[in-house]
Amino acid sequence: MTLTTITKSGVATMDYPAVLQATAKRELIAQYLDYVRAMVSVQAGNTKTRGEVAGSGIKPWKQKGTGRARQGSTRSPHWRGGGVTFGPRTDQNDANPRMNQKMRRRAFLAVLSKLVKDGKVGVVVDTEITPKELRSKLAEVNQSNDRLMLVAADRLATPLKGVSNLKDAQLYSVNRFGLQQMMGKALIIFDNAAFEQLVKRYS
Repeated sequence: MTLTTITKSGVATMDYPAVLQATAKRELIAQYLDYVRAMVSVQAGNTKTRGEVAGSGIKPWKQKGTGRARQGSTRSPHWRGGGVTFGPRTDQNDANPRMNQKMRRRAFLAVLSKLVKDGKVGVVVDTEITPKELRSKLAEVNQSNDRLMLVAADRLATPLKGVSNLKDAQLYSVNRFGLQQMMGKALIIFDNAAFEQLVKRYS
């Protein structure tokens, strides 16, 4: 398996590190995607029950003799300003996915390896390449006009910073790069430091 490399002199290939190669069943990848989505989701809503909403709990009128329907409290859910039944509660958020590290690593590497096979991953190995030269090389690599997913070890000191303002380009730190960034039609470009950090992490 080979990996696309980008230098001043042109576009070439190099052997893809064996440590990053993996395969996984579709079910495992789907499970990992559900895990990631659950971990980043935020339960912001927190409604109040009839016992928490502000106001008096006094009986609004006597039980019999008024001709009205019997009522026990103006804080009941069917009253305006009353509590909410079965509303979202942060203390009852049971989104607690479980997936061990070995399974997560395998799923991540399997998706990355598949993208490498499809020619959707490249590494800028030349740290001295100028933004103009890099734009030209990326245009050569990105023949299908995919959106660019740029991954850097340091977003403030990377050759990728000069092309991060291209249309549909996003610059991520390697520590923030995960399965969600690999989903969808995108060309993933690492700088050399970020790719070396990735190899070290999974070695």
